Amino acid sequence: LESSRKQVEVDKKAKDELIRERDILHKNMIKAVQSAEKQQNLIKLFEQDKRTLEHEISGYRQEAQKQRKIIQQLEKERDRYINESSSLMQKAGHGDGPICLFMIAINITFLLTTSA
Repeated sequence: LESSRKQVEVDKKAKDELIRERDILHKNMIKAVQSAEKQQNLIKLFEQDKRTLEHEISGYRQEAQKQRKIIQQLEKERDRYINESSSLMQKAGHGDGPICLFMIAINITFLLTTSA
């Protein structure tokens, strides 16, 4: 009878130890699941940030392309004005007199107002 009681006591201690170990494992599992969920949420946020940044970069690229086109157009206009003023200078003669410079200034002003 005494050995039965000792065996019951040992079994009870083993059972309590197993229950305690199970509870610890369960608690650790819950922590791991919560940590995994946090990581998944962070990944989702980072992916959204990535998409937003890619969209912004695309917009900046498009704007840069527009700016390049505007620059090219302005350079063409500048070259055209230079050519026209050179042509006027050749028509006026030497091109170093005040009348020639006055004519060039009038022509450039006219060209600027008509192209705007």
